[in-house]
Parts: sequence; C-alpha cells; structure tokens
Amino acid sequence: MGKWVAQKISFSLAALLLLCSSAFIRAEGNVETLIFYDDFPPFSYLEDGQPKGLFVDVVTAIFDDMGKEYETKSYPIKRALLSASKGEGLVVGILKNEERQKMFDYSAVLYVEKSMLFVNSGHAFPFNSVNDLKSKRVGVKFGWSYGEAFDQARNTQLFSTVVGEPKQLYTLLEAGRLDAVVGNELSIPCIAKIMNHPIQVDALPMPLLEADLYLAVKKGTKTNLIEKFNERMAYIKNNGVYKNILKKYNPSN
Repeated sequence: MGKWVAQKISFSLAALLLLCSSAFIRAEGNVETLIFYDDFPPFSYLEDGQPKGLFVDVVTAIFDDMGKEYETKSYPIKRALLSASKGEGLVVGILKNEERQKMFDYSAVLYVEKSMLFVNSGHAFPFNSVNDLKSKRVGVKFGWSYGEAFDQARNTQLFSTVVGEPKQLYTLLEAGRLDAVVGNELSIPCIAKIMNHPIQVDALPMPLLEADLYLAVKKGTKTNLIEKFNERMAYIKNNGVYKNILKKYNPSN
C-alpha cells in the first residue's frame, strides 16, 4: 500500500513538473505567434476557421524548417498590426512605410506583390500613375495602405474612395458606382468565389503598386529570430520549396 502511494505521488509530481515546464516554455516565448490577415486571398484568409493561403504555407514551412514551435492567428488588418505592435506576435505580409518602420523590425522580403486596378470589362481607362485617377471613384479595403503615393493622393482628395469588404466593392463596381477596385494580381479566381457568380472584370495593365511584403515584429524584441528566419527563407528559396508553394497559387509563375 505504501509503495503504491509513493508511486502515485511520484507520478503526480512528474505530471505537475511537466505541466509547469510546458507553461514555462510558453511563458518564455518559445512558442511564437504568427499573425495573418483574415481577408487577403489567396495570400492569407480564413477557411473553416483556419488560416490558409500562400503566406501561411510559406511562413509555416520556414518555421517547420527552423524547428520552431508556433501557433497561428488570423485577424483583420488593423487588429493584426495593433497586436504585433504590442509584441503579441509576428505579423505576416506587411507593407513597409515610414510610420510602420518606427514600430517594427522587418525580415528580408517575403513576397513581391502587385496591387492592380480592376475595372468592368470594356471600361478600361489609361493609367500610368496615381495622377490618372483624378476624379475617379476607387474601391479600397478598410485599413489598407497602397503605397505612399496613393495614400497621399487619397488624402488630398485627388480621387474619391469607397471603403468596404471585397464583395461590397465588386458589387458596386458591377453596378457602375465605382470606376475601379484595388486588388492583387492573383485576385481574379478569388473574386468569382467571393461573388458566387462569374464577374466580368479586367486588371489594368500597369500595376498601381509593386511592393515588397515582409514578416515584421515589434521593434527590438526578436532580432535573433528574424536573422534565423531570413537564413531559412533563403534556404527554401534555393531548394525549390518556395517556388513550389508559389506554383500552387499561381501556376503560371
């Protein structure tokens, strides 16, 4: 009886130590939180409550290669940036601008994204710079930056903007109440899925913005992690893993 009690106490202590050890590991930050945007298909979005997309595949592949434990979260862009700025995780797919550089440290370039202007088929207009948007009505997503030139022109009311979710914006475009909607170069298949019917839109030939996107973290908090991430990202870009992920979302790549 005494031996059984001793074994039971020994087992209970071992379980308690394991639980404390797990809590200590998490408290020490060994489990990283990866924060993705929840409405940026096909780069990051929610499907059945789980983060999915190109960025999710790339970044989790890198963390797996690093042997680093992680959890994933998916938020609207404003909440994602706020959470990362508080040190609650690493935000994925962020555009660099002057304001954000004061708050974040950045990885090497994760992806080069082209923001395009989508118009109704047969309603293209000449576009070479933001000046060509004068007096146009442009649909944009809430909280998004499309580069300093666009943001400044928007603030000076060179053109008018309507802020909304993609389905709302493309519905307004179809109805002729917008001249263009800003999307990304891989948007076309996603638009049809969002609208639940085929939609006749074309991307203007000239990108609105061709921008480097990054993984970012609160300034001064995870320098070593960023260095390791950059090293392993370079590795998967060289061994073909990165290229294969891109082909999954863009077969013409």
